[in-house]
Amino acid sequence: MSNEVRTIDWIDGEMCQKMDTAILKEMFGKDLEWDEIQNIKSYSCGQKLEVNYKNGETHAYTNSFGTYSRKE
Repeated sequence: MSNEVRTIDWIDGEMCQKMDTAILKEMFGKDLEWDEIQNIKSYSCGQKLEVNYKNGETHAYTNSFGTYSRKE
């Protein structure tokens, strides 16, 4: 097993930073396909997330009491 840190671009307004996927899994759950994510855009101080996948799909999530759920 490699000790390589996997990162995803986390975009919040004009700021973009590399985020460790291991930390994001703990914060947002293991249900997302982390290896397939291109970037995540955060809106309203993290209350809304736009997850952009490498295959071109985009899924929106909203935060309700600390739990993110996908908007259909």
